[in-house]
Amino acid sequence: MPADRPRPNVLLIMTDQERGDSLGCAGHPAARTPNIDALAAAGVRFSRAFTVHPTCTPSRGAIFTGRYPSSHGARMTGMILPETERTLPQILREGGYETILFGKPHFAPMGDYDGCPSREMRRLWQDRARPIERDYYGFDRVVFFGGHGHGVWGRYREWLGERDPGAEVALRRGPLPMPGLPEGYYPDGLRDMFPYPLPAELHHSTALADLAEAYLRGRHERPFFAVVSFPDPHHPFCPPREYADRYDPADMPAPIPADQDDFRGWPPHFGTAYRGKTGPFSGGGGFDYSAIPERAMRRARALTCGMVELIDAAIGRILRALDDAGLAQDTVVIFCSDHGDYLGDHGFLYKGPLHWDGLLNVPFIWRWPTRIQPRVEPGIASTLDVTPTVLDLCGASAEQGNEGISLAPFLRGEAAYPREEALTENDDDYLGERLRTLVVDRWKMTVYAGRPYGELYDRRDDPMERRNLWDDPGCRAVRDDLRLRLLDHLLRSQDRLPPQRWYA
Repeated sequence: MPADRPRPNVLLIMTDQERGDSLGCAGHPAARTPNIDALAAAGVRFSRAFTVHPTCTPSRGAIFTGRYPSSHGARMTGMILPETERTLPQILREGGYETILFGKPHFAPMGDYDGCPSREMRRLWQDRARPIERDYYGFDRVVFFGGHGHGVWGRYREWLGERDPGAEVALRRGPLPMPGLPEGYYPDGLRDMFPYPLPAELHHSTALADLAEAYLRGRHERPFFAVVSFPDPHHPFCPPREYADRYDPADMPAPIPADQDDFRGWPPHFGTAYRGKTGPFSGGGGFDYSAIPERAMRRARALTCGMVELIDAAIGRILRALDDAGLAQDTVVIFCSDHGDYLGDHGFLYKGPLHWDGLLNVPFIWRWPTRIQPRVEPGIASTLDVTPTVLDLCGASAEQGNEGISLAPFLRGEAAYPREEALTENDDDYLGERLRTLVVDRWKMTVYAGRPYGELYDRRDDPMERRNLWDDPGCRAVRDDLRLRLLDHLLRSQDRLPPQRWYA
């Protein structure tokens, strides 16, 4: 890394399955997120940022390599990010950075069993849930959290035992009943909405704040790249009771209604998934979404607000530790999520191969005091750009095979915004579909390999994406133009690894 360039610390704060519209600064009418809102006010918030993939491992692999899932190899959750991939922490560590991750990596399957074939689990079992102290995808140290909701394990369970030896019993007992309802009763048949069995001070989001805060307040002889990765607000929807009770489902924004004609104007898997005849969605289990009333969707939204507010409180502690340690001026802070959640939009929960904005649009905030001028950027953004941008801000060069764009010149005010479109990949073995979604300023298009059907939305006139214009004769020219743009994008971003040498 050139000595004449700045070498800032980098703090990447990630959440799991958080929508871009979940924050107060993004316009959510009920959200209480003062710390994230203040972070956004002091930095650049990208209001139209899109994930590279709508599930965990492929998206996280893209964030930490700058390469599409079709290139880095982990094209579905349940697959393993190959150890041969060059990752952002690995490159920074080679340049003299200390690298550490707190929380959920999910570069590989997270099954809690001895025979799980992933590198992530082998390392965890070998270290018996203590911090992973050897090279792990370029991290010097990983303070591992696995799972979601009341099933989070790893270092969290050790932290919990240190603070309240009896708390483990409450977690094993399982979910608390919903307020005013008998134990074991789940309203509307949804078993993943309940108060967390422990109070906020013993929650895993609080544990992450404790561990990250202690690290930031310690001594740092080298610049650091630190990741704090929260398991929430991923389902189950279960904030601690004091946070669950703060939000009235009636105050939540109404979900976008489901199509009244059973999705006849969409690809065929939309209707079959909605009626519960297939189960491609994490947590969905193939149940009949059409039978879930709107009040249940609003309840999921209210509980999610509670989870996000607790994360916000944890982030506030982490940012205060950065200030108290005198590190804020020299630290790039990034806040993002791997993907979103339908949260009732179009009648669905969780995630899947239906690329509506609730699933693809994610929070994306960058702050570096005095170096980045605060503003809201409405241009199309992509989480693919994290690795090349961080490398550029840290004075390192992007490596061959990187498919993202460095936003550093734009963030520093040296150049115009460079990105005009974003691509989301999704190779879905559950449905046997391979799809690609291209988002541009006005339009969004999804194409399916080998299929006559597709999706086309006018983002200006139909922001809720309720009308699929794929077969509309008046939009045929737009569709054809976007197909050419997609082809050009795919050709320009095609993987060029391994590098070749020319011989005369």
